[in-house]
Amino acid sequence: LAWGVTNAQRDVKDYFEIKFKDNSKKEYWFNGQWTPTTLKPEEVKIKGGKVVYDTVAYTVFGPVMYDENFTDDLTGNRNLAVRWTAHDPSNEGSTFYYLNQAKNYDEYLAAIKNFQCPGQNFVFASKSGDIAIWQQGKFPARWDRQGIYVMPGTDSSFMWQGFIPQEENPHSKNPALGYLFSANQRPVDSTYPYFIPGSYITPRGVTIAKQLASMEKVTVKDMMSLQFNYHNSLASSLVPVLLKYIRENDLNSEEQRFLEMIKTWDLRGDAESKGQTVFQCW
Repeated sequence: LAWGVTNAQRDVKDYFEIKFKDNSKKEYWFNGQWTPTTLKPEEVKIKGGKVVYDTVAYTVFGPVMYDENFTDDLTGNRNLAVRWTAHDPSNEGSTFYYLNQAKNYDEYLAAIKNFQCPGQNFVFASKSGDIAIWQQGKFPARWDRQGIYVMPGTDSSFMWQGFIPQEENPHSKNPALGYLFSANQRPVDSTYPYFIPGSYITPRGVTIAKQLASMEKVTVKDMMSLQFNYHNSLASSLVPVLLKYIRENDLNSEEQRFLEMIKTWDLRGDAESKGQTVFQCW
């Protein structure tokens, strides 16, 4: 059999604002009472520099990743604890050990069940003609919109309540289409019963889906062509809208030069493409 992996792009990390009793960070307010933290000293060795010592406060949510020492606008001097599935014990290495010994679909499925973080799309194909894909990982079962913003860390109602059962992770085996693909796009449609936020790269999936749908009697050369398809599906949707509403008379000569690059762009993202660069900055 053969297998491959792409990143699931799933969000498995949430932040909680912690209210400390004082600057010692020995206690924080949780469920109506002051609760002790666990303070762990950290030693960070820097090549060619001095060792940096830090003490990290651990809460019921996880370690406090940001505190008053971070003065940027993103954190706003808040104490933010992070809950991340990567902090949970796991054994991802065993997945690849058993995958390389697997001989059929059942053994492939048993191997990937050990994989927890970061979420991955495991594709599968066998000599017998079976194909499959599973989005595998330990994914929190969130309510709708949970974790989109920083959540209060003062009570347990905002904590994760559990995880999506492994057998309910997005998957497909031998679909009627006759093929499967993964390019970091959202893996399911709106009928999927769980809220699954993520940084999905939808245009890439759109490009692949369109090309696969038009292919018949596929050869190795066809697949090479697919891999080198630089068409920008996002730009093909957005550029007409952007051009429709831009006020060209208000542009200076340099801005008009950049606009002309967009107008004459072939919507391909080649390394030498000036239109791609202008569109990305726009």
